[in-house]
Amino acid sequence: MNESRKSSLAFFMPKEIEGLSTLFRTIIATVVAARKKEAKISIQDSITALHRQLDTAQKKIDSLEKQINILAPPLPCDLTNYDLTKRELEITRLLIMTEGTTKSFVEALGIQKSTVQQHLQNIFTKTGADNRYHLIEMCRNNFS
Repeated sequence: MNESRKSSLAFFMPKEIEGLSTLFRTIIATVVAARKKEAKISIQDSITALHRQLDTAQKKIDSLEKQINILAPPLPCDLTNYDLTKRELEITRLLIMTEGTTKSFVEALGIQKSTVQQHLQNIFTKTGADNRYHLIEMCRNNFS
């Protein structure tokens, strides 16, 4: 997936993320059960079952990425020349697409307020924006 098109899965798809979380808990439970029943279930059978579950999880992840590309269209500007990290691109996308607050980014991304603030400062430094509103305006004018 293109870096500038990535966004927080948790922000856009909470139900699907919960489904993946449930799937991964099932995978872990399968491993635990296999260890408890080693006499009844061979290790190879457990590995085969895990591979099937991982394939299912990968298909769900691929589907989510496609849905995110539909839900989160490309940014109206090109950020490739600004050497932004993956997380900085994610925060920039959220900022530009939602004009969200630091608090909303903390909740959507599951990171500390100080971390969001540091990422924003890094973004402003790298892009030359004075603040979040300036960054939004610069992007809407395609940094011209």
